[in-house]
Amino acid sequence: KRIFVFFGGTDPKNLTLLALDVLSKKIFSKIKVDVVIGSNNPSKNKIKNLVLRRKNTRLYIQIKNMATIMNKADLAIGAGGINIWERICLKLYAIVITSAENQIQTIKGLHQAGYLTYLGDHEKIKKTILEKCLKQNLSVKQFNDKNNLQLDGQGVQRIVKLLISKT
Repeated sequence: KRIFVFFGGTDPKNLTLLALDVLSKKIFSKIKVDVVIGSNNPSKNKIKNLVLRRKNTRLYIQIKNMATIMNKADLAIGAGGINIWERICLKLYAIVITSAENQIQTIKGLHQAGYLTYLGDHEKIKKTILEKCLKQNLSVKQFNDKNNLQLDGQGVQRIVKLLISKT
């Protein structure tokens, strides 16, 4: 099992640290973890130290090949930003914590439709909530099958083709 952790480039709510703290518990020690952060992440040094202390964990900073890393994962933990669509396109089921007001409605809808697990807004999330959710998701091997949303990543090409045909 492998988990992909990404809360956006800067992660102003320090959710990467929260996820790493939980994943550092002994119960999750055999799980491989790939953590992606931006070069401007204010907690970069703390994250590096946690990654160094946790076996089976790799840190990627400001990468261009995120899809390659996501494709290796069985589960993601992340925010409710634009990366949700990339995860769904790659059929990577995710545990989502929203970090901005404008994410909540979309994430609630995707949660209700079964495409991800919405834990709640960052202000309400505690380590125990994430730990419990991880235990539940890792004990059931169905999360990859939940992402059957018809999202193939080719929408831009279809729109361009449509616009060109109309000119």
